[in-house]
Amino acid sequence: GRCAASARGREFGVARRITLSPAGREHPLYHGKPAEFDALSSHADEVCELPEGAQLLASNDWSRVQAVAVSHEAASFWAVQYHPEYDLAEVAALARLRRDELVAQGAFADAPTADAWIADLDALHADPGRRDLAERLELGPGVCDAGLRTLEVRNWIERAVRPGAGR
Repeated sequence: GRCAASARGREFGVARRITLSPAGREHPLYHGKPAEFDALSSHADEVCELPEGAQLLASNDWSRVQAVAVSHEAASFWAVQYHPEYDLAEVAALARLRRDELVAQGAFADAPTADAWIADLDALHADPGRRDLAERLELGPGVCDAGLRTLEVRNWIERAVRPGAGR
């Protein structure tokens, strides 16, 4: 396969409307996941050509390849472009670190807008019950519910790392 810088720039904060392919809906990575979801994200590169033996599992309008399963000889692996392992505090920290770059790219109108978004993420992380913040940030359960947000990690551990465990 091949990766390159995304022509659209960095997909940052929330990858919107990630949609499972038919293969993704059947793949164990996504067992229990809705067919469409949002996820935390930060990436400037993307897969532009899938390798032989790859199966596209998920896409969105920003990146055609949001998830893939690859088999080669006796080996296989699953990969996602977004970050199910991140939480809101980690994304807020990345936004603080990359604030000027994100403003220049157009992810935020200006530094005060970025700072307000960062403060809202930190506040929601500290108090996940703040529905007002989740609504203002347009964050649904795919991002706010830790169990749903990290489901791919749990599925990977249960099915690829410890097959037969937890069943």
